[in-house]
This record gives sequence, structure tokens and C-alpha cells, in this order.
Amino acid sequence: MAYAHTDDGVKLYYEKHGRGEPTIVCCNGIGVSTFFWKYIIQHFSRQGSVIVWDYRGHGRSSYPPDLNNLTMERNARDVAAVMDAAGVKKAVLIGHSMGTQVIYEFYRLFPQRTLALVPVLGTYKHPADTFFNTSLSKYVLFFVADFAEKHPRITRKVWDFMFTPWLGFHAARLFIIHPTLCSFEDMKPYFYHLRELKMEVFFNMARKMQEHSAEKVLPKIKVPTLIIGGEKDVFTPSYLSYEMNRLIPNSRLLMIKQGSHAALVEQPDLINCELDRFLRENGILPPLGKKARPVRKKKTQKKPS
Repeated sequence: MAYAHTDDGVKLYYEKHGRGEPTIVCCNGIGVSTFFWKYIIQHFSRQGSVIVWDYRGHGRSSYPPDLNNLTMERNARDVAAVMDAAGVKKAVLIGHSMGTQVIYEFYRLFPQRTLALVPVLGTYKHPADTFFNTSLSKYVLFFVADFAEKHPRITRKVWDFMFTPWLGFHAARLFIIHPTLCSFEDMKPYFYHLRELKMEVFFNMARKMQEHSAEKVLPKIKVPTLIIGGEKDVFTPSYLSYEMNRLIPNSRLLMIKQGSHAALVEQPDLINCELDRFLRENGILPPLGKKARPVRKKKTQKKPS
């Protein structure tokens, strides 16, 4: 557990699990903290390093000095700050939901620091255009964001009620997450985190998320890319994963049957297995049966007495 310091004075909380290479850096969805990555950590920290971290204004990271600077580019530069603080030169970038846009932006800015990209249950542009497979969603987003800005006390009360863990979980089971594969224990930290999150951070980042597009970046991607989509993802309809697969040269697509937007915790064994195979086939992890190179500590010479 540590903090990275950005050029504008923000403290970014991060955790580094495991040791050695390769390093996997996990980028959250909006309003999410590090908890959705626990199965990735359990599997891959035994054969390398896994870094999870909080966006500015999220989790244990500090409040942003400028609410207008919550862009995907700013988030990508924050990834670089976390990597610098952790002593990581290159990494595999995994992004869930909005994190998909963040890792595409990171590649645009720092292609030389990117070993591979793994966009998970996310899109590459204007995500509210396709929420619930309707363009009306973006108007709902802007209306709620404007209402929250004008009426923060009312919105806060509704927000806290909606994201009461028990209520939020059972409401989500109706049409957002898989009703039997997604457990309450895996989702409970998400609702607690949303209740602690400042609404102005969430809605300002949501606006910047909606403005962002990586459409011009995708055809230029030259690193191995594994796209993970979900058949039942109502936030990122599955056709968007097929679009990214078509636009990114030599990319691979895993479409999870019955997978919702929470497939990271619904079907973690499938995701870990496919990600493990992808990393081995691209030489990022050693072939099965071969051990990774041990991390050698530099010998320190004793000063003569």
C-alpha cells in the first residue's frame, strides 16, 4: 500500500501485489475502487506483479484540485505516475468499463510503456450513447448530472438510498448483473464505495468519459490486445466488442456467455484462464512448465571499516 504523487499535487493510492515481471496494471470503472480485481490479483500475483489503484477523488486517493480536469487523458497520465512510483517501466494494461478508455488513452500517450492491452467490458468512445442499447441514455446522464449540481442535498439522499448495499444489489440483479453468478459479497464493496464517493467527482468524470473517443487510436495499436466482452452486458452492448476487434489489428476477442457488466467477479476463472493463455502465447508470461526468471537483488558492497 503506497501513494503516487502527481504533477498537480494529487496523492494516488495504489497497491502492488506479487513481485517481478510482468506487471499488470488494473484500471477501474468510474465510481469503482480496487475490489473488483481480487481474482486477477489472486491468480497473477503468483507469477508476476499486479498493481491496483484509485482514480483521483475515488477510494483512498485525494480529492482533485480541479473538477474540470477529470479527463481520460488525466487518468492515463495518473497511470504513468503510479507506474513511476512503483518502479515499473512497462506493463500490461487492463481496463474495466471506463478503464477501457483510460488504457486506450494511455497507449496513445505512452505506447513504449505498454506490453499489451486488455479492454474488459468497456467501449472506446462516448459510452452513454449505448447504455442499455439506446442513445437516450446520454440525455438521462446529462439531466441527472445537472440536477445533482443544482440540488446536491436532494440528490445525495436519493443516491445514498439507491446504493444501500442490499437494495442496490437486488435491484441490479433484475437487469444489470447476472442473478445467480454475481454474489452479494463481491458487490457489497461497490455500493459502500459509491455511498462514500463525492457526487461532483462522479458526474464531472462521467461527463469527461462521455466526451472521450479513442476511435483514431484503435487502428494504430501494435501491441497484443485481448478484448473481453459480455453477451448480457447492458452498459456495453456486445456489438461494441466486435467493433473493437475489427478496428484493432490482430486483436483477439473473448465473448463471455451470459456475461454481464460484472463478469470480472461473475466468471473470474474463465477470464483468468483466457488471460493467462493470451499472455503466454505472446511471450509475456513464460510457457507452462518454465519458471519465470527470479528477481535478483543487487548486491551492496560493504564499506571498508
